[in-house]
Amino acid sequence: MKSFKFRLQQVLKTKGYIEDIKRNEFQKARSELDNKINALNSLVKEQDERFDNFVYMKQKGTRAIDLVLSNNYLLSLSQSIHIKKREIEIASKGLEKKRLELIEAVKEKKALDKLYVKQFERYREEILKADQKAADGRTLVSFSFKNRERY
Repeated sequence: MKSFKFRLQQVLKTKGYIEDIKRNEFQKARSELDNKINALNSLVKEQDERFDNFVYMKQKGTRAIDLVLSNNYLLSLSQSIHIKKREIEIASKGLEKKRLELIEAVKEKKALDKLYVKQFERYREEILKADQKAADGRTLVSFSFKNRERY
């Protein structure tokens, strides 16, 4: 009997490549989101430090121009934080989209994998049946020859 040949092997291989691509895209999107979150955390930390410094400068009796510059910088940090939060929202939505695409690619490949296993099991059963049939035929021939010799 001929060897097992899965007719959709090329499709299965392609689905595997697609799954790998989707997984890489998802990991890249996750990495970008993590980087944006880290940048936001850095901005918030800097804002807190600058605010503490601003309060100290006010208590110390610093010149008004220095307080104005420090206040302007705090406002700039606040705007940067707001912008970074919007970027994080957008990146989160992109990550969710990539996650759903990855799930779909995994499902498609898994369905083909199941089909492959099913067809291979069917092929294996056919081989076993053919082997059993051949063995039965050899036994029958052997039995016939032995019975001829008795008569």
